[in-house]
Amino acid sequence: STSDPPGAMALFSPVALLSLLVALLAARAHAESNATRGFLLAATRDPIARLAKKASPRDELGAILRDICSTPYPARVVVADETERAAVASRRPCDKIEPWVLPAGRRRRRAQNLPLRHFKVAAVAANAALFPGGTLYVDNDIAVNRPLAGALFETFDDMARYRKAVGLTKAAKCEPAHHKLEDVPGDFCEHNGGVVFLDGSRRGAAIAREWLEALERHTSSDGHDQMPLRDVLWRHRDALLDLPPTLQCRCKKEDICASGALLWHLHRDDRRAATRAGTKRHGAFKMPRARRAFLPRREPDPAVGFTRTGGDVRRVHG
Repeated sequence: STSDPPGAMALFSPVALLSLLVALLAARAHAESNATRGFLLAATRDPIARLAKKASPRDELGAILRDICSTPYPARVVVADETERAAVASRRPCDKIEPWVLPAGRRRRRAQNLPLRHFKVAAVAANAALFPGGTLYVDNDIAVNRPLAGALFETFDDMARYRKAVGLTKAAKCEPAHHKLEDVPGDFCEHNGGVVFLDGSRRGAAIAREWLEALERHTSSDGHDQMPLRDVLWRHRDALLDLPPTLQCRCKKEDICASGALLWHLHRDDRRAATRAGTKRHGAFKMPRARRAFLPRREPDPAVGFTRTGGDVRRVHG
């Protein structure tokens, strides 16, 4: 007589089937979160002019787009007109990058020193709810810690847990002398507007629109967008999740970036210089193994990898 092979019944036991179902549901949820979350960028004339399909020392926009293409997440790049849209479409490193023209009515400009930052904030306001699971705006001068992109987007899980609509890190200077606001306490610090997490809700979109309106009404003498952002965040402080400074490294010393940061927020030339300095300190073939792991194969850009993964990455989120 025939008999079932050993373990066959165990394979189809209720416990095993339940475990399989849980794993399948978790995989499906992960795939859906990737599809409903993504990056947002704003690009003006000069970065678009330097955009190239292959790595180039002057191409800051292309560097971060290649980082994004190595992750499971899509991205929208906001541009000013159809000519720029066509240029990005023809030179983008992968199809998950979507160039999108900002409607003309949203490109209002109040002063000559505001075009770049005004365009950026207008792009954020127009796309705050682009991805229903969460939209992450990033400046062009940022490198993504590619292997930890999933941990980066888990910030949206933290925001949902604490019912927050926006997430930002505090600026290096809490309240610059020329950024003072009468109605905002001095100990409520400015936040860095180069990395903005928006949860996809109406509340998050309203905060982004208020940021644009505040920028159009007034800004600091240096034309920065952080002073009006501080005004808006103070009014909506109950919706703000203060993210730890370790989320983005803003240093010019490569070894300081070994703290587990998920983003390196520094112009590409400075990142390359820091990487070269690190090579001199450690030796060409003696760089920390984990840091070198951020360098993808056949990627001739030594500045795409910037940090070691040591420790529990969830500690980055507190």
